[in-house]
Formats: sequence, C-alpha cells, structure tokens
Amino acid sequence: MATTLNEKLVIQWLRERAKLLTQTADALECGAMPSGGKNEATPPLNGLGTITLASVKELVSKKDQRVKTLAKHFSVQPYEVEKIIDGPDSGLVRGNRGWITIKK
Repeated sequence: MATTLNEKLVIQWLRERAKLLTQTADALECGAMPSGGKNEATPPLNGLGTITLASVKELVSKKDQRVKTLAKHFSVQPYEVEKIIDGPDSGLVRGNRGWITIKK
C-alpha cells in the first residue's frame, strides 16, 4: 500500500519530532550533570510531583521563573509546566528570554 506524502504531513511529522526532542533535551537538562560538570545524573523525574495553576501563579507572582526552574521546584517534567502556562486562561505569559511572568 503506497502512501502519498504531502507537505502538510511532512510538516506535522517534523513538528512532532521537534516537540519530542525538546522534551528530551529539557529532561536531560533537569536531570543530568547537576554539579561541576560531572556526569552524576540524578534519577529522572517521573511526574510524581503535584502542580496546579494556582501554585505556579503564586510562585511566579513572587519572582519571574523559567520553565526548567518551575519543573524542578514542583518535581514534574517541563512539558507539564508548559501545559499549564499555555492554557487558555492561565494568566501567564512567556516574557523576554524565556521568563514566565503574570499577564498584565
């Protein structure tokens, strides 16, 4: 059975792979090489933490944060933080250089 690849399918496939690679890089960044460049990888975060929009807003209202920092704080994967930030009524925005801020 032959499948015809069109531009839309190729773009969709590339975007899915890019998202997966970004998530993998974020996970490595959070868990690998924690001190002094030594390869003492910490165990990967497995989503055991709890994160809510209210808890993220509370932390961000005190000081602007980055996704990686929030993920580490709440012991969750970075994509879980991104889902909350990118929610339609989150009240949070990505500011300059990746800083998460309260929408004004």
